[in-house]
Amino acid sequence: MGVTLDGVAVNGMIYWDGDKNQFLGAPAQSVNDRSLYKVDTEWSQEFSALNPKADQIVLSGGIREYDHWYGWNTVVPAGYEAIIRVTIPQSPGEPQIIEQKLVAGRYMIQLQAKPSDDGISTKLQLRSGEGENEQIQNADLPFKIRDQQPAPAIVNVLDVKKSIRLVERPLEGSEKTLTLKVSLQPFADIDK
Repeated sequence: MGVTLDGVAVNGMIYWDGDKNQFLGAPAQSVNDRSLYKVDTEWSQEFSALNPKADQIVLSGGIREYDHWYGWNTVVPAGYEAIIRVTIPQSPGEPQIIEQKLVAGRYMIQLQAKPSDDGISTKLQLRSGEGENEQIQNADLPFKIRDQQPAPAIVNVLDVKKSIRLVERPLEGSEKTLTLKVSLQPFADIDK
């Protein structure tokens, strides 16, 4: 995990956004005052610089082609907590909510929404972290997810005390949607 010129921790990845025809990432990163890279922004016209502030997170990724997975890389800044919340509609009744909280550090957030063998429901798995810090939650969605979905943004910047919806999938036989939202909160505000 590197830091920007402003000292903000970010993932060491530069992403290609084919819809926008541009690269997105930090224009420079270093580790322990040693330069990892610096983008020549005058030469690279297809590069769009991300310069997150210390109270923001960047969520980079989206839908994957393998086995119905979504995935995002992120770094939660020190002094903050990211909250991942998946809202799973039920039939009938209130939606089921699964939630994971991430403290400061680097993470891969993953959601699998795999059709069940019955063809009318969906198996869900939410994962974050690695090793001892890995969180895995499973749930059943009693609906099939519709195929049509607008392409989500590949790189999302989230401000403190805000939330962003990374997944919103319509369901067959329901007007409800499956959603995955991420919010960022300072530790002092979490217990209020």
